[in-house]
Amino acid sequence: MHNHYRIFMAGLAAILLASCESIFDLNRLADDNMFKMECMVVSRDTVALNLDIVVPLSDHDQRKPDIHQAQVDVMVDGQPVLLQKATGAEGNLPIGSLFFCSEIPPGAEIKVAAEHEEVKSMEAETIMPGAFPDYDIIVNDLVADSVMSEQLYEVEMRFDEEQEGFFGIELLVDSVEDTSGVFYGRKTYSCEIFDPDAYEAASSGAIFGENPDWNSLTEVSYNGHTLYMFKAKSSNRFQFRYSSEGTRVDYDYSYGYGEDDYYEETVKEVHYVNKCRFRLYRISDEFYYYSIKEINSLSSLGFSAPSQTYSNVTGGIGVLAGMTLVETP
Repeated sequence: MHNHYRIFMAGLAAILLASCESIFDLNRLADDNMFKMECMVVSRDTVALNLDIVVPLSDHDQRKPDIHQAQVDVMVDGQPVLLQKATGAEGNLPIGSLFFCSEIPPGAEIKVAAEHEEVKSMEAETIMPGAFPDYDIIVNDLVADSVMSEQLYEVEMRFDEEQEGFFGIELLVDSVEDTSGVFYGRKTYSCEIFDPDAYEAASSGAIFGENPDWNSLTEVSYNGHTLYMFKAKSSNRFQFRYSSEGTRVDYDYSYGYGEDDYYEETVKEVHYVNKCRFRLYRISDEFYYYSIKEINSLSSLGFSAPSQTYSNVTGGIGVLAGMTLVETP
C-alpha cells in the first residue's frame, strides 16, 4: 500500500514539475522585444496611452530599449491625433507619459501604431461604442446604516429599450468641507456598491432592501476611476451608501527637535456636505474582456503563473478599448 502511495506521489510530482516547466518557460513567449500598451479611450476625458517595452527573459541582462525613442501614431477615422507628453500639470498622469485630448464620436474607428528600431512593431484598433441609449435613473432611500453612520440608497438604471453589450456605473461623491465656517477643502471620491450579505453581517441583521444585481457586477479601475461593469438588462438595481452631511474630527500635529523641543496637536472639527452623482459608461467588448483578467485555473493552487488571456494588440500585448459616457448633474 505504501509503495503504491509513493509511486502515485512520485508520478504526480513528475506531472506537476513538467507542467510548471512548460508554463514558466517565459523564453517561449517571444524572441523579440515587444510593446505593451493599455489605452482606454473615453469619449469626454483626457486619454492616457500607457506604453512600455517588454524584453525576453533570455535578454534580461541587456539594456532595455528607450521607450521615449518610439514613434507612436494615433488615428481617429483616418485622421491623425496630436499626442502630447505629460509635464506634471495634468493631474495624475506620470511625467513623460503620452496622452491626447480629442472629442471622439460614437462609432469612430481608432488605430494606434508604434515603431522602434529595437522593438517589434505594434498596431491595434477598436471601434468606439455607440451613443449612450436613453435611460432613467431612480434613487430610493433605504434604511440608515447605524454602523457606518451613513444612509443607504438604491439606484435603479432603466433602459427604454433592450440593450446588448456591457455597461458600467461609477458613483461619485462631491464633498465640500469647512471648519468654523471657513472653506477647508473639496474632494471627489467613489461610493461603494456593496454585497448585501456582508452588510447584513456588519449591521447585526438590520433590515434593508434587496440588491438583486450584485452578483452581475465586476469592479474595475482605470486611470484613478473605479467603476462597476454589468451586462445590460431592461432594469438594473444596485445599492450603495454615503453620508449627505456630517462632521468629523481632524488632527494636525507639529513638532521640533533641538534646544526647544516641542509638540503641538491641533484639533479641527470639519463639517462636510456631500452630493452624489453618477457616471454611466457604455463599454466596448475589448475593455470588458481585458478587465476581467481571466487567469489560469491552476494559478490559485500554485501550479502555474497567472496570465493575461486577452489582448487585441497585434505584434505586442495589451489592449486598445473604448467607452462612451454620460454624467448626471
